[in-house]
Amino acid sequence: MLTRLLMASSLVVCGCGTDALRDRGDAVEDPVEEDGTCGPGTPDSEPVWRAASGWRGRLHHTATRLLDGNVLAVGGMTFLDGSTTSVDLFDVNEARWVPKASLATPRKLHSATLLSDGTVLVVGGYADRDPHGVTGSAERYNPALDTWESAGTLRVPRASHSATLMPDGRVLVVGGFVYDPISGWPDAATDVTEIYDPNDGEWTAGPSLPAARAEHEAIALPSGNVLVVCGYNDDACGFMSLNDTVLLFDWLEGSWSVAPGVNHPRNWGFRLNLMPDGRVLMSGGFSAIDFEVDGAIAWAGTVGDTEMFDTDTWQYGQGFLEPRGLHSATLLSDRRLLVVGGSQYHNPGWSVVASTELYDFQSDTSIAIASPRATYRYHTATVLSGDQVIIAGGGEYGDYSDLLVWSCR
Repeated sequence: MLTRLLMASSLVVCGCGTDALRDRGDAVEDPVEEDGTCGPGTPDSEPVWRAASGWRGRLHHTATRLLDGNVLAVGGMTFLDGSTTSVDLFDVNEARWVPKASLATPRKLHSATLLSDGTVLVVGGYADRDPHGVTGSAERYNPALDTWESAGTLRVPRASHSATLMPDGRVLVVGGFVYDPISGWPDAATDVTEIYDPNDGEWTAGPSLPAARAEHEAIALPSGNVLVVCGYNDDACGFMSLNDTVLLFDWLEGSWSVAPGVNHPRNWGFRLNLMPDGRVLMSGGFSAIDFEVDGAIAWAGTVGDTEMFDTDTWQYGQGFLEPRGLHSATLLSDRRLLVVGGSQYHNPGWSVVASTELYDFQSDTSIAIASPRATYRYHTATVLSGDQVIIAGGGEYGDYSDLLVWSCR
């Protein structure tokens, strides 16, 4: 649990060129021509990484692309202050990070969801100042006014949960770790779900999960239903894994059903991407299967393969050149994944993955490309126009942010 609290990742992308970078005096490699037509599918194009200035170091934050194309980085942790209230905005016109209004409650490993009206809902998270270690507070950010307002309080404070926007504008919050009075830590998974209605700002109880889970992944399908994949749970027998279980939430009926399980069990640190054709691609992660220490399941084993979910089946792919979890996987316009950083487990410890890949599920092939100047594993990643990508939270203390642009020579 404590090791997992120290691990996370994310990616952010921007649509700026090199002019703003040159104006600021940042190093730009020459000779490079950027005419706006370069991209991952363009002949003779290549990825080039640029340092992004203004970033205030942090890990375990969220990064949300706003309706205007800018990216909002919220909360997280610093090694000086623990959970933080700080908020930064990547301004795509200025090509730099700028500070914004702070949260009321410090938090890390929370959720951030872009609502239909362009505001951002931030929910829960680990809070160092809370006596139970997790917060139930929710806050809502208005980008036009640069202000935060309260969005109510969860019935069950939680962290490492999921929060998914549904077609009617409501947000489904699922599972997560909650405070356990027996252990005295926020290390018990919950089966409680809650639904936020932005129209009246109210929280209501959702249908309980068939089994408690945390550190899962969730994604909205084109139908509006929500796919919830793998994770961890715990019961009277102790800490258990949900290696292959998959659930489907019917947003119209308000009910859960069991979906086909994955082929290669994995618990956490994997990524889900919605493909243009409506399928869902799962990549990487860590698996507890076949790993036991003193008779107890240990979350070990790094997964490098991929699987594609299509209605009622999972199609297996060989996956990455290098196994990894806690990576970022960003879908580009040519349907390839930009895969950056992550971690590997090597009993009895962890190592950072420094490599970067472009993975194509259709051909089940991956190629190595240039990596950013720092290693990334607890970072964020967001794609913007032109398939440019800004990543934030690199290095041991999250002090680095780098921008990926595509250049034609």
